[in-house]
Amino acid sequence: MAVDLNYFLNYTKQNVSSVDIQELSDEYSEQYNSTISPFNVLVNSDRADTIYKDTQLLKCVVDYGREWRKSDFNPLAREVWIEHNAIQTGDVVDFENKKSKERQTYLFISNIETRDSYDVGYMQQCNYTLKHLNSNNKLISTPCIATNATMYSLGVEENKEVKMPDGKLSIQVPYNDDTKEITRDKRFIFHKFPYQVTFLDYAQVDNKNHIGLIGLILQETEKLDQDDIVNQIAYNGEINISLEVTPMDVNLTLLDTIQLSAVIKYNDTIVNKETIWTSNDELIATIDELGNVSPIAEGICQLRCELKDNPNVYQLVNVNVVSVVSDNYEVVITGDNEIREFESKEYTAKLLNNGVEIPTQFDFIIDYLGNNSKIAELIVIDDNTCKIQANSQSIYGYVKLIVTDKNNINNIAELNIKIRSLW
Repeated sequence: MAVDLNYFLNYTKQNVSSVDIQELSDEYSEQYNSTISPFNVLVNSDRADTIYKDTQLLKCVVDYGREWRKSDFNPLAREVWIEHNAIQTGDVVDFENKKSKERQTYLFISNIETRDSYDVGYMQQCNYTLKHLNSNNKLISTPCIATNATMYSLGVEENKEVKMPDGKLSIQVPYNDDTKEITRDKRFIFHKFPYQVTFLDYAQVDNKNHIGLIGLILQETEKLDQDDIVNQIAYNGEINISLEVTPMDVNLTLLDTIQLSAVIKYNDTIVNKETIWTSNDELIATIDELGNVSPIAEGICQLRCELKDNPNVYQLVNVNVVSVVSDNYEVVITGDNEIREFESKEYTAKLLNNGVEIPTQFDFIIDYLGNNSKIAELIVIDDNTCKIQANSQSIYGYVKLIVTDKNNINNIAELNIKIRSLW
């Protein structure tokens, strides 16, 4: 029969085997004396899938001609057809399932096979995140795979605990600058239990190209007091735990409230841990579990923030509660009260409330006090500054600079300025 390209494209949308597609490709090539690759047809059709490597979007074909079912060999692996050299063993990618529209993280677990016009590899969904502090004390989170004989029946649910006999775990992680630091006896936390590396397998590591997979065998081990089970960070040596509260000193009136915040660090890495807030005098101020401070009466007290699982790590905050202070606004003008003819002077205004500067904007005007208006000229520079230029016509006397708060006309100040001769 005649095989045109439209027929070929429509045919590839069906769930037919790659063998059938290859036969159709050969028939098309023979008919038109033009070679066409099944992969090129598939990857440019509606059948194409998408994986994301870092920020790069890659078109591919996943599980073509086969249903993903648990009776297959290595049932959790998915076959991927993709352009040459786009993927390497050990690459971590995100794959969006067409049916569920969920994006999940996968790890390429096999050596990539090269075909005529494309590569074939196998990826498996990651079901754990390996966490550890690297040599620079930075928290590293690496997607990984836990596998054993019982995993096929358990599935790949995120963080599902998969144990080998005798409390062992088998882990596959991508080879990179951080994971290559993993050594024998390195400790990790998996599903609230501590484990220790007993064996490392570098058979799938290409040191020359810095790619591949590391195989780890982990044995369940004794829990240490320094292990952080909540954040899944195992103790592997000196860890400097710090707790920083901001602000450190608090001044409140009886009408004020404030929320304190706590940052917990393992060396230089921020982690999430539960804290307990307390006040040493709840008749002065109280604090809730979120760090919200409520003043009760005038006085001084201390607030304490400590780690729930380690009360020896804590921070104290000093609190001073004062009575409510009435507003006392004052506009202050800064500048000379005398200008010689031919000269100019700048004047700056600011608003104070009980001595504390309040940001605002001002209007500036001159009252000539009955003098000739040519005695001086007002030049506004910005909302807080003006300049007065004295005349050059031998007209002398006084003018009044009036400054008014644009947000409250009751906030006003005046300054008498003498315009005098040059000598």
